[in-house]
Amino acid sequence: MPVICDKYDLYFTHVPKAGGSFVERFLRQQMDGRRVGPRHATYRWCPPERPVTYRVFVVREPVSWYKSYWAYARAATKPSAWPIWEAGDKRHPTHRLDLTGGAPTFERFVRKVLREFPNGYVRAMYCDFLNGSTHALRTERLYDDFEWLLGAVGFENPGVIRKWPRANETPTQFSEQAVLPIELEDELREVDNLEGLLFPFVPSEPPG
Repeated sequence: MPVICDKYDLYFTHVPKAGGSFVERFLRQQMDGRRVGPRHATYRWCPPERPVTYRVFVVREPVSWYKSYWAYARAATKPSAWPIWEAGDKRHPTHRLDLTGGAPTFERFVRKVLREFPNGYVRAMYCDFLNGSTHALRTERLYDDFEWLLGAVGFENPGVIRKWPRANETPTQFSEQAVLPIELEDELREVDNLEGLLFPFVPSEPPG
């Protein structure tokens, strides 16, 4: 769920399976962050009660996101099942995906995703999180980007983040099964790409 750090003028919205548990845990334990609103709510869905300067979320490369989410779902269910939360909040980022995407193999999962979401499911999800946000971190360089953010908001020791272990990582036994024929992976990358989306990624250099 979103986390607000009043002292640091920071509001974090948690994209599922993008490294958000790691960020959320640090904000709550080290920066007096407090949870607000429903889990995985976007800024548009759950705006803070006052204006906030730093409104942040994490972006993961789409194919990597699908692999992580499928492995997470498989780890949480029996081999032939899928976590379908029909009674859950329809605004949850993965609600439609869970209703249509269940499959015992990653290849079948991706084929269903391509059929049901021909314009890209992850791309659409990111657009919702992008609305109202001011900064985006990248899963693939999360330590660097998060350290930059900590320095920008005035946290006294940004480098300490590198000593923190990642959280809620996908079980290896299932992530190793998330493989595709090269032509199908190429199709997925072509359909669900981030081209044209103007993410406000944090700079590569430390704030000075």
